[in-house]
Amino acid sequence: MGKRQYPEIGTRMKDGTIYGGISPTTGRPMYVTAANASCLLTFNQAAEYARALTIHGRGGWRVPSQGELTMLFEHRAKIGGFNPGETMESNWYRSSTRHEKLGSWGLLATAGGWANVPDGIPLALRCVCG
Repeated sequence: MGKRQYPEIGTRMKDGTIYGGISPTTGRPMYVTAANASCLLTFNQAAEYARALTIHGRGGWRVPSQGELTMLFEHRAKIGGFNPGETMESNWYRSSTRHEKLGSWGLLATAGGWANVPDGIPLALRCVCG
């Protein structure tokens, strides 16, 4: 058997999602929403939003892990939609990876840095599935 061929990262799929590469968390192909959630979300709100999300009949969305969000950030030019927001919070992206002390890891999209973010602070969200 030959090696499986995947689309190039950033390829828009027929269902409107974007191919984000092989997830470092699941080891499976990862698909990304074409845009951020329409509002900033706390940790619990983000998890609920992702669980309830259906795009073009595709469910199974979730908040990306720290590794997945790092990968998305590294390929942001190909994936698109990581635009700086008008507020400090809108420049931070929520991950599902828990911080060892408090809250979860958040990614500053303007610089690529990580920080511990308390769960109650609303941040931007880009959902993944796969």
